[in-house]
Amino acid sequence: MTNLVSGQAELLDRINPAWGSRFRNGGMDGTQPSTACGRDPLERLAWIADSWREQDPYTHLAFFRGESISAEQIALLHGADPAQIAAGTRLADLRSMDGGTFDYWDIVWETRCFGQAGGWAFLMYHEAPGFGPDVEALARLGVTETVHLSATSAKAIYTFAYMRDGRSIDDDWGVLELIWYDRGRAPYFRGGQLDFLNQAIRRAELDHPELTSEFELYFHALEDAFDLQLPRRDIQQGTVRAARWARRNS
Repeated sequence: MTNLVSGQAELLDRINPAWGSRFRNGGMDGTQPSTACGRDPLERLAWIADSWREQDPYTHLAFFRGESISAEQIALLHGADPAQIAAGTRLADLRSMDGGTFDYWDIVWETRCFGQAGGWAFLMYHEAPGFGPDVEALARLGVTETVHLSATSAKAIYTFAYMRDGRSIDDDWGVLELIWYDRGRAPYFRGGQLDFLNQAIRRAELDHPELTSEFELYFHALEDAFDLQLPRRDIQQGTVRAARWARRNS
């Protein structure tokens, strides 16, 4: 199974080298194949892919990009406690704040972690009070692009959403589920709005046949397509910035 994509590329080379070239690039427009990865496929974002399928560490992984955006302002807009934002609270701090009154899962389910990496602000959370900010509120903070991944492991629903300049980039498909992706097949329309992601996925398949998880391959493609990153050490050691919901202290 891990050699399926490479085998298909080699077969197409024998039939027609131009077909093999287009297959490697994941597109149909004759563009040249992108540069091989040459790095650890799990070092930036994809390290979190498999545990995220079980909603660990959080159900929602949201990313925001724009000129001079602030992760703190985005967290506040999503309902984070202003006092904890101002204090520079870390996830490890929240775990000890209540003196043992609340257990770990109480804290996690009422917590959001945030920060900046790879040119994006990120926000991780399970639930949010209310329905979250609208597109106009994010735009006022300077946000021009968002990527949102959500996992509901009990229902095997895993979704991807991309917005740019206030508009959903989805080829009018509506909700995009990650389970639409099967190794060796482009999950989105060829030549469509998300064809750049098809190309990144194909590159990930060809560069990393050792990855057996399609979620890891997909997340690695997101790394290359968007430069998405999450700080592994900060998250695992609890030094990532964090705050509870503002309503908890109201």
